[in-house]
Amino acid sequence: MRIFIISTGLVTSLVHAHAPSSAHVSTEITAAAAFTWRSGESLSRDEYWLPEGFLLGGEAMPYEKGATLDDFQLLASKNLNDAYFVRGKLSGHNHSGENTLEVENLWLGKSWQRQNQIWLIEVGKMATEVTETANFHSSDDDFSQAHLLSDFFFGRHFDDTGLRVTWQQGDSTVGIEVFSGENYPASRGEYSQSIYFKKNTYLLGAQLDLGLFAMISQAERRADERYSAHNHNNAEQQPDQVFFTGDSKIWGSYVALYYQINHWQFGLGGEMILLDNSGQVNQTTQSANIDSEQTGIRLTGKLGYHAHEVLFDYQKVAIENKFSKTSSSFLTSANLFNQGFEPERVRMSWLYHLNEHILLRSEWSREALTAAMAKQNHIGFGLRWRYTLYSAH
Repeated sequence: MRIFIISTGLVTSLVHAHAPSSAHVSTEITAAAAFTWRSGESLSRDEYWLPEGFLLGGEAMPYEKGATLDDFQLLASKNLNDAYFVRGKLSGHNHSGENTLEVENLWLGKSWQRQNQIWLIEVGKMATEVTETANFHSSDDDFSQAHLLSDFFFGRHFDDTGLRVTWQQGDSTVGIEVFSGENYPASRGEYSQSIYFKKNTYLLGAQLDLGLFAMISQAERRADERYSAHNHNNAEQQPDQVFFTGDSKIWGSYVALYYQINHWQFGLGGEMILLDNSGQVNQTTQSANIDSEQTGIRLTGKLGYHAHEVLFDYQKVAIENKFSKTSSSFLTSANLFNQGFEPERVRMSWLYHLNEHILLRSEWSREALTAAMAKQNHIGFGLRWRYTLYSAH
């Protein structure tokens, strides 16, 4: 079974137009935040989110009941005489009621133009540009909860130290990235490499955005550090670690179509990804060779009128694991038997743009995140806030 992801998050969020020119980077400081009240929680605080058969990592955590500050961001950019630019992001994310503050991104960029072609080199700690799915923030998205696909394939946030080279001609962009391996699905010092293609154009009066990408990451005894990195859980004993050594290969594509007529907006989109894990999993004294193909799908649609937007979102993830040189007792203790379980979530969201800075958000979701969990319904109410604190223009 192959892995497909389909996404359209406020369909316009799949407008991945990244103009690679330092002359287009303005000097400004912007703040953003998201607050949400939820009627229920995916798991109780004394449970660990360990979906059967899957290897997770990064910051892929379920959300809690009640009111939370989902995340906040302070973004800054400085254009230095159109010669080069520096960008940074200070951010905080909610983890079981606790907010951690960190320098999420800090990088430099330099561009130059040859005829109608633009080249850009960027270096530092930055987010991958392969797809918006790889970097979820509630204060940027139409939904308050991270997409299952962001969690299962990129650990919710893919930020790493590395180098990116981008070429743009007209409405087409090609980029190559090399990262040091500090982010899931790689391990520190083992590297991730990616390549992507994007096209932002118009079709019969509608905005059309297309993208293709591939990423390969290497891991050496990669551990699931979601619960050891932070005090996320009230349970006294953490689950035994399962280490992965091998390669994680990702291929993906996305498409988004956006159309506006008078005060009406319509949008549809999709994103597909294939993830192959090939290597070995082990605990202290036992191991298994693993070859897995993970599959996910996300579909989203949008209808908007004036300041109102209604969005639909469907997500599903599946996996097929093949093991050799192991025992059934190890696979059971390591929670690697999947037995056909497929995490799934369906959501609807109503957004109201109160003004240019504040967006009100109401949402409903129905999900099943582990095989033992019955499908649950949740509702949520909250807001997104974004404000430019300083601009040189």
